Amino acid sequence: MERWRETVIDAACPVGNDGVSRRELAIATAGAWFSGVTIAAASGVPTLQNVEALGEKAKRLRSAVRKDGADSKERVLRELKVVLKPLQEDMEAVAGGNKQAKTQALLMKGHLLELEQAVRSDDWQPYRSKTTGGLYPGGKPERELEEVEETLEDFLKLF
Repeated sequence: MERWRETVIDAACPVGNDGVSRRELAIATAGAWFSGVTIAAASGVPTLQNVEALGEKAKRLRSAVRKDGADSKERVLRELKVVLKPLQEDMEAVAGGNKQAKTQALLMKGHLLELEQAVRSDDWQPYRSKTTGGLYPGGKPERELEEVEETLEDFLKLF
């Protein structure tokens, strides 16, 4: 409880926080809430907001892959580590006991493995999906990033 209090107060009242009144604490909590900082996020616990924010980054990554193709290889490899894998881990944590959500988190793990395989094998040539018939200028990595987006959408619908 004390860590939460210090985190919220420090975020809202960076200059001295000794003897903070209830009113000041309420204002700090409201300020943190409206600025998108949740108490759970401040304590390192994954939240649905974390999942949504990482999902937005994943969408931007797909756009870059669609536009730049193989030139985005290093970015994809970097964001696999700092965006996509944390996204999957946060999905799993947020899912809790929700079996359908847990299934989506596990499906996400599979898509990330397939994405990594496609990137490492330099499978960047334009690709037409046998399943959807869609054309992917960014090759199989783009298709896998589309799967990431769809799986995330299915996950978010459960909450």
